[in-house]
Amino acid sequence: MTRATVRLSVAGLAIELEAASALRHALTSPAFAGFLNEGGEPSVVLRASPLPLATVMPQGVPQARLDGRRLTVVQGEIFRLELECEAAFTHGQLFYAPTLDEVPNSPGPPLHFQSALKTACACVLAWRGGLLLHASAVELATGAALFVGQSGAGKSSMAGLFPPAAVLNDELIGVSELGRGWWAHATPFSGTLDAPRRCRSVSLAHGFALRHASRFAARPMSAAAALRLILRCTAMPQGVDWLEQQAFVAALRLRASVPWSTLSFSLAAARTVPAVRRVVEAESLRPVAAAASELLSAPRLR
Repeated sequence: MTRATVRLSVAGLAIELEAASALRHALTSPAFAGFLNEGGEPSVVLRASPLPLATVMPQGVPQARLDGRRLTVVQGEIFRLELECEAAFTHGQLFYAPTLDEVPNSPGPPLHFQSALKTACACVLAWRGGLLLHASAVELATGAALFVGQSGAGKSSMAGLFPPAAVLNDELIGVSELGRGWWAHATPFSGTLDAPRRCRSVSLAHGFALRHASRFAARPMSAAAALRLILRCTAMPQGVDWLEQQAFVAALRLRASVPWSTLSFSLAAARTVPAVRRVVEAESLRPVAAAASELLSAPRLR
């Protein structure tokens, strides 16, 4: 089997992937082409290999096990990750299974490979103090507006109200703390807005919890409500307490560093987009609440 190396920038991570030539070719599809990056040194190096055909689709989230710095994540028959994690560098293996209905030579990487890559990104981000969130994000003049929510919350609907070029992604967004602020990172893992994306990172201006309503309204969230939202919408395998603690501390710091509001909206409201712009531009300039500022002293686990 001929193998090749490809470099990607996904969720703020520089990834070098060694894979079969067919997978390398699939990564040049429109969904992933904007994330190819041949420059710079990788901080994550993975060897991808296929497994036997998956016949049983597992339920629930992937399960993880930590032995020293070796992290193993398994989801039934569909993928297995073996990661050696250091503070600034990760290497390991990614095994994935084809699906029964997968069409040979179809555009885009196999779905189970994408699931494994998402999980790898979630683990490495949490290990380094970031998060992979179920969220959409759009780039505005003041920075990125992050719309956080589980399935059906309206992430794609809200992102769809903005010009396509402004959308980082409508399903999964990486966030990490760089310098004195948090940044939102685009990913290729789109939801219902199945449009090609590109690698980019935007300073995070404001976080929103979405709520369907008959009219537009934005109200500040309490620190506790915002923290619950972030934790509930963090993509993370289960089974490793230390990794979950890392994610909890990252959520504390994200909540403390970025203003958060509950955004009630209606797709029928033509004024939604300018109203969101006004809220983001105004709210992103206000100081973080005193109660939240105290959380900035939360330690980073390493």
